[in-house]
Amino acid sequence: MVNDKGPFRFIIDTGSPQTLGNMALYKALYSTPHAGGKASVYGVMKQVRPGNVQVAPTIDLGAICIANAVLVFGDFPIFKVWD
Repeated sequence: MVNDKGPFRFIIDTGSPQTLGNMALYKALYSTPHAGGKASVYGVMKQVRPGNVQVAPTIDLGAICIANAVLVFGDFPIFKVWD
């Protein structure tokens, strides 16, 4: 659960330099657009996509809670793999 919303299906990649979130998750977490930082996300095929940097609400995984996680939200090609 995130901000008492969900559940959501997602992956936490602890080996990644950036934690990515898709726009569906962004829209579920934030009812209005939030000002955040900007980031460029580079793919393995050298594509560059813009991202919106946000501090996520607390993520409750049951036995573990993750607070103050910084996520980069955007329309990234990796999310299309799971469509």
